[in-house]
Amino acid sequence: MTLPTLDGAKDVPALVRLLRGWGDALARALRLPALSERGVLLQSVALSAGSTTVDHGLGRAPSGWLVVRSRGAAGAGIAEVSSDARSLVLTATAAVSVDLWVWP
Repeated sequence: MTLPTLDGAKDVPALVRLLRGWGDALARALRLPALSERGVLLQSVALSAGSTTVDHGLGRAPSGWLVVRSRGAAGAGIAEVSSDARSLVLTATAAVSVDLWVWP
């Protein structure tokens, strides 16, 4: 993306509007639950083929989770079976070690 050439002071209001628009969009994105600083990063969680219970420590059922790193079986499928205020039950198609970002 390229910005048009600015022509002195007359283009300042347009530039201010552009920066405010970007700032507003960034502020909305940072309010997304997945980007919340209240989430937890669970590192090196060993998932076996089948169901595994993972303690998350959020104090309430998570509203979402994301695998941020995977080591082991390439392409292992991971799905949520259930969750509560203490734990998350995940099922995997193969044994894999993952880092999980879990948010309230």
